[in-house]
Amino acid sequence: MSTYKAGSTHQMSVLLLADMAGAQFNPIPYKSGNETVVAMLGGNVDVVGTNPSNVFQHVEGGKARALLVTSAQRLKRLPDVPTAIELGMDTTQFHWRGIIAKRGIPTETLFEMNAAFARAVKSDIWQDYIKKVQLEDLFLGFEGINEYAENDMVDVKRLGKKMGFIK
Repeated sequence: MSTYKAGSTHQMSVLLLADMAGAQFNPIPYKSGNETVVAMLGGNVDVVGTNPSNVFQHVEGGKARALLVTSAQRLKRLPDVPTAIELGMDTTQFHWRGIIAKRGIPTETLFEMNAAFARAVKSDIWQDYIKKVQLEDLFLGFEGINEYAENDMVDVKRLGKKMGFIK
């Protein structure tokens, strides 16, 4: 099983799904999502955990088979591929990004940065990118991201403790 980077959310998501399914994988981390797909297409690994945009063309071209998606709903571009929830695994996994600031930054600065990022995610460039790679657009701002991150990481933390990554 190949994933993007050791310890990444991609790797943890696949390991979490394997744990829920009672399966075991030998995770092999690669430098990029595209490298994971090349490894699978070349026969070096059997399973890939990556972003849908890395495999759309290969699934649609018949070179690969998508087994599941970890979003809450099926993807429009892969409507026949079930979600993990549909397969009995009670989890959704999103690979979100955040911007971190050092503790003590002035509140006024946080509000200014928050407003700038809010404008950026509404831009045509960002919206075109989101559509192209079929990502979900979620902007929480600095006040909502901490709660979201804590809730999103519950299953990953449980698995990390089980595997000895987290004490």
